[in-house]
Amino acid sequence: MTIYHDELLHLGQQNGLALYATWCMFVASFNVVVAMMYNDLYKVDEDTATEVAISIIGMFMIGFFVLDITCLDKYTRHTATPYILFIIVMSACFFRQDDWVSDDVNFILLAMLLTLSFLLCMAKSACVLCRVIRPATFGTMDVTNGTFQYTNPEDEARYLMK
Repeated sequence: MTIYHDELLHLGQQNGLALYATWCMFVASFNVVVAMMYNDLYKVDEDTATEVAISIIGMFMIGFFVLDITCLDKYTRHTATPYILFIIVMSACFFRQDDWVSDDVNFILLAMLLTLSFLLCMAKSACVLCRVIRPATFGTMDVTNGTFQYTNPEDEARYLMK
């Protein structure tokens, strides 16, 4: 009972911290827009400042996905709240648009980011399902000494019977 309780607490803590970190990234990018628009020394157009914020969010989304799937998979396999927050915030920004004009650059960028956030969420879910349902059968590489170890149960049984 306590093992499952500890795992649920660990899962809740990871998702909570990921939610907070992702929210801070969105707030920081929106604050960059406000600072660019209302700076007295260098006035930046509202559309240009919005494009900068959308670019920051897009780079973060792609960078986080690549790191999450490749390097950080061992630690963040069951962390899904950033992807859900991507969808919620991008939907809010998309539906907050005053002009629903298809030739507006910000409208197109927000539509692309909303689509990308859905695709990244589905890709993360598919990767997690594949890695949970079908565990690694090809072995693992030990980085410290450069050796290859089989994780296949048949190979371990053959090694133990020698």
